[in-house]
Amino acid sequence: MKKRLLALSLILSISFCNSGFAGDTSLTAYGAEEEMIQVIEAENTNISESSQEGIPEIIEYTEDEEETEYTGSEEETENLEDEEKTDSVSGNSLDESSESDNGDLDLISSEALNSDTETENTVESSFDDTVSVDGYDFTFEAESGVLPDGTSVQIVSADDKKDDINDTLPRTSTVKDGDYFDITFINDGESVEPEGNVDVSVTIPTSMKEEKDSSDSIDVQTYNLTGNTIGDQDSEYSDGVIEFDIDSSETIAIANILSIELSDIDVETNSVYEAETLNATTVSNQVLNASASDLLNLDNKKTSIADVALELKEQMKSRNSSVTINFDLGGLSDSSELSTAMSSALKEAYKHTGVATEGDYLRWAYSKYSMAYSYVKSGSNYVGQMYYTFTYNSTADQETAVDSKISSINSDLTLDGKTEAEKVYSIYSYITDNVAYDYDNLSDKSYLLKYSCYAAAVNNKAVCQGYSLLFYRLMLENGIDARLIAGEANGGSHGWNIVKIGSSYYNLDATWDAGKDSKEFDYFLQSDSGFKKHSRWNEYKTSSFNASYPMSSSDYDTSSLIATSVTDVKLDNTSLKIAVGDSKLLNASIKPDDASDDEVTWSTSDSSIAKVGEGGVVEAIGEGTCVITVKTNDGGYTDECYLTVSGKSTSKKIVLN
Repeated sequence: MKKRLLALSLILSISFCNSGFAGDTSLTAYGAEEEMIQVIEAENTNISESSQEGIPEIIEYTEDEEETEYTGSEEETENLEDEEKTDSVSGNSLDESSESDNGDLDLISSEALNSDTETENTVESSFDDTVSVDGYDFTFEAESGVLPDGTSVQIVSADDKKDDINDTLPRTSTVKDGDYFDITFINDGESVEPEGNVDVSVTIPTSMKEEKDSSDSIDVQTYNLTGNTIGDQDSEYSDGVIEFDIDSSETIAIANILSIELSDIDVETNSVYEAETLNATTVSNQVLNASASDLLNLDNKKTSIADVALELKEQMKSRNSSVTINFDLGGLSDSSELSTAMSSALKEAYKHTGVATEGDYLRWAYSKYSMAYSYVKSGSNYVGQMYYTFTYNSTADQETAVDSKISSINSDLTLDGKTEAEKVYSIYSYITDNVAYDYDNLSDKSYLLKYSCYAAAVNNKAVCQGYSLLFYRLMLENGIDARLIAGEANGGSHGWNIVKIGSSYYNLDATWDAGKDSKEFDYFLQSDSGFKKHSRWNEYKTSSFNASYPMSSSDYDTSSLIATSVTDVKLDNTSLKIAVGDSKLLNASIKPDDASDDEVTWSTSDSSIAKVGEGGVVEAIGEGTCVITVKTNDGGYTDECYLTVSGKSTSKKIVLN
C-alpha cells in the first residue's frame, strides 16, 4: 500500500487474554487403523478424495436437506464419476471394496459424522467483537481457534506516543493529532496471546475523516509501538476505515500523517549570458531540509503572489543568494500551479518601478537562479515554503560601493538645473569617456563581475550590461525614466538602453559609443528607424511594451547638446617687457575655432608686480618678474606669458588745455 506521510494519529496498545483453549480438532479416520479411508457411498453422505493426500474430505447433508450432486469443478465432477466405478487406491470396484480384509465394514455412518462435526463447531467457533470509544468504532475478527468463545475486548487510554513516532519519520512527515488507547482481550478475567492473526477494522471519527478528505497531504497509517521499537504496519485505509491485523500483545498507533510534497528543482540561466548551468546544491539542500513539523508552525506566511514578490524583491536588493519564503495560498487548481506562482512572483519582484535599485537593476543583477518548493494541502489552500537561489554578478558589499560612487558622479556632473536632454547628454558622455570595454575577461564565463554596474562605475571596465546598468541607475537617480533593452546585435546577445525625453523614448548604446568624441556619437538618442544593427527580443516588441514606452518617430536633435570641445589655447606673446605704470593686451586663441565654450580665465603669479583683467589686459604695478596664465573653461587647457616689469615709464602724458 502506498503510504504518504500526513497528519493525525490514534495510538492503540493491544494485549490478548485467554482462559483456556479447546485444542485441535483435526479430522480422524474412524476404523481405518492408519489405512486410507476408501471412497464409499452412504445415505446423506458424499465422500470425495481430498486434495491433501491421505485425508478424505467429508461433505455432509442434514436429514432435512435434499440430496444433491457435488457442485465442484467439471474436472472434479469427472473424477467423482470415475471414483464411483473404480477405487482410487486399489483399483477394485465399489462392490468388491465394501468389506476390508479383516471383514470390518469401512462405512462411516452419518450419525457419527454429525456428532463429531457438532463437537468441532462448539470448540472452534470464530471470534468477533465491537467496541466504541471516544468516537472510534473498533471491530475485531478472528478465525476459529485463534480466540476462544466468550472473549471480549477492553479499551482504555494509553500514553501519548506522538514524539516517538515522529522520531522514526523523515523530516518531510509528522504526526498531526492523536488519541491513544490500550486494547486488551479478556476471557474469564485473564489475558491470552492469540494463536494467529486478529483482523482489526477501525472507523475513525467524522472530524478525523473530514480532515483527511480535505487534504491530499494527509494519509492514515498504523504503527506497532511494542517495546522500544516502532514499526510501520501493513494497513489499508479507505473512506474513513483503516484495516490491519495483529498476532500478539501489541501497542498500536493509528495515525494520520502530514507529509510535505517536494517539487522538482527548476534551474534557469539568464538568457543574455553564455554561462554555465547553475549548480543547484544550495536549493537542493533547502528542499532536503524541509520539515513537515516546521510547516505546521510557519510564521509570516504570504497569502498572495504580490506579497511573495515584495518579500523576494527586498531579499534580492540585499543580494541574499538563498531565499526562503513562507506561503499560504488559495485559488490554485492544483499543486503544479505553485511553480507558475513562483515564476510570476519573480517577474513581479523585478518589475520596473522607476526606483533606481529595482526593476531592470534587479532583473540583470543575477546571471542564474534556481527555485523549488515544498507544501502541504490544508483544506483548499497550499501551505509551505518557496526556495530561491541566485548567482549574483556582484556582492552586497560591492553594491554599497556602487551607491557611494553614484553619489560622487552625480555631484561631479552638477546636474541640478539642467534640462532632461542636458542631463542625458552629461551622463552619457561621462560613461563613454570613463568606461572601457572589458576585453580581458570577455571569454571568462566564470567572471560574472564584468556584467555588473560595479564593474562600470567602480572598476571603469565592463561589458555591455555593465554600461547599460550604470546608465539606467544614473538616469533613475536623476528622475528620468529609462529601461535596459536586451536583444541581438552583430550576431550575439547585447544590451542597450532607452530613455525618456518629453513624452517619447529614444535609443542609446553607450557601449558602442565608448571612447568617441561626442561629435562622433552614432548611437545617441535615436529612433528605432535610425538605430541600426540592433534587434530587440520579443518581450520588448510587444504591443503592451510599446504602449508603455512609446518610441519617438525621429532622432533627437542633438545640435544644442553636443558641444565642440576645446583642444588647445595659445597666447600671442609668451614673454613681455613693460615698465611700471604701463599696460599691455594679451590675446588668447582657442582651438578649434568653433569650440562651443570659448570662455577663459586669467591669473598672475604675483599681483604686486602685475595684474591682469578679464579681457587679458596686463597692468604693470612694480618692478620684477611674474607669470600671466590663461586657462580654458572647457578642458582646462593653459598657456603662459613671462612678464618683466622695469622702472617707471618714461612716456609723458600730454595734457590738452
